[in-house]
Amino acid sequence: MVWIRKKRRPFDIDMEDIFDYIDYQIWNAFESIRRGMSGIRPFRWGFSGYELVDEGDKYVIEMELPGVDKKDIEVNVRDHLLEIVIKKKEKMEKEEEGYYISKRYYSGFREVITLPADADENKIKAKYNNGILRIEIDKKISKGKKIDLE
Repeated sequence: MVWIRKKRRPFDIDMEDIFDYIDYQIWNAFESIRRGMSGIRPFRWGFSGYELVDEGDKYVIEMELPGVDKKDIEVNVRDHLLEIVIKKKEKMEKEEEGYYISKRYYSGFREVITLPADADENKIKAKYNNGILRIEIDKKISKGKKIDLE
């Protein structure tokens, strides 16, 4: 795509030209990013959100994370919030006759989930197997108590 500027007087602007110029600038920015990253495989995992299912005595959260290693996943709980953090590092080195290329790529993702009111923060188990993160959260058992009248 080539942007051709026409000679104009000041304030002689057509709206169509403005949108063409904006379109060109956006295209140029993405093209610059694409050219700068040639030779690097960007880190992508088809993140599709999570499912929170109530199974009666516990809650189960399942999240698909294909291509992510277990060592790159961190699960934290604080103030009734469940935080899932994924940090990925990739390194590409290429050496050929006359030159050496070394590129590093860092990527990450963070999901914060508010836990249900009856979730027990002290009884949370997380398991990662075949690209699926499964978190089980036990419910607080409330036996209730009798209140005496005065």
